[in-house]
Amino acid sequence: MSNAINTNTTSVNNDSADNAADAAKAAAEAAKAAATAGFVNSLVAELDSLSANCISWEKTSFKKANEELYGLLAHCLAIFETRFKHASDEDRAALRKEVLARLQARNIRVVKQSATLTMFVRLLFNSDRKRANSYAYVLTAAMTHGVTSAELAQWITQTGGIEEVKRRHLVKPETAQRQAELAQTRQRLESEIAQAHDVPLAQVALNGLEGDYVLLLARPNGDGKGAAVVGVLPDASESLRKGLLQQLAKQRVAQAAELAKVAKEAASLSVGGSSNDTQGKLSA
Repeated sequence: MSNAINTNTTSVNNDSADNAADAAKAAAEAAKAAATAGFVNSLVAELDSLSANCISWEKTSFKKANEELYGLLAHCLAIFETRFKHASDEDRAALRKEVLARLQARNIRVVKQSATLTMFVRLLFNSDRKRANSYAYVLTAAMTHGVTSAELAQWITQTGGIEEVKRRHLVKPETAQRQAELAQTRQRLESEIAQAHDVPLAQVALNGLEGDYVLLLARPNGDGKGAAVVGVLPDASESLRKGLLQQLAKQRVAQAAELAKVAKEAASLSVGGSSNDTQGKLSA
C-alpha cells in the first residue's frame, strides 16, 4: 500500500516538473519572440522614418540639384546650338584650339579629335572623363532626337534621368563625333537653302507647282553641264524634305571624310619621299 502511494507521488512530481519546464520554455520562447518583434519593429520604424526623409530629399534637395544640373547642360547645349554651329569654319577651329589649350592648362586629359560638345562639358564641369562623356552622350542624344536646349531639362526628366538617357541612347565617342558633324553639316545646308531663296541655283518654268517645296527628279545630260527634269512631286511633305536634307548632309560628310583621307595619304607620301631623298643624299 505504501509503495503504491510513493509511486503515484513520484509520477505527480515528475508531471509537475515537466509542466514547469514546458512553461519555462514557452515563457523563454515568448520573451525571445517579443524581443525579436521589438527589434524588427524598432528597425522598421527607423527605416520608415529614413524613407520619409529620402522622399522629402528627392522632392526638394535632390530634385533641385537635378534641375540645376539639367539647367547647366541646357545652357551648354544652347551655346553649341546658337553660337558654335552658326560660326564660320575658321572661328570654330580657333575656338576648339582655345578650349583645348584651357583644358590642357588645367591638366585635363583630352585629345584633339574629341567632339566639341565633350570639350565644352569638360571645360564647364572640370570633371573626370567618364562623367564628361556621360553628359556629352546626353546632349548628343538630345540633338539626335531633335531636342532643343529649351526642351532638354524636361526631356531628361521624362526619360528618367541621366542614366536612363544613357541606357537608351548610349553611343560610342566615334559615333557621337559623326553625329555632331552630321548635325553641323545639316545646319549649314539649311542656311544655304535659305540663302538660295534669294539667289537660286536655277529657275524652272512648270505649271501646277504649289506648296512650300516641290521635288524635281532630274536626269543628267551626260555632259556635266545640265539635266532634264523627268518628274515632279508637287507640295513635298516636310518629312520628305528633312529626309533629303539628311541624305545631302551624309553625302557631304562622306565627301569631306574622303578628302581628308586623301590629304592624309598625300601628306604621308610626301613625308616618306622627303625622308627617302634625305637618306639617299646621306648615303651618297
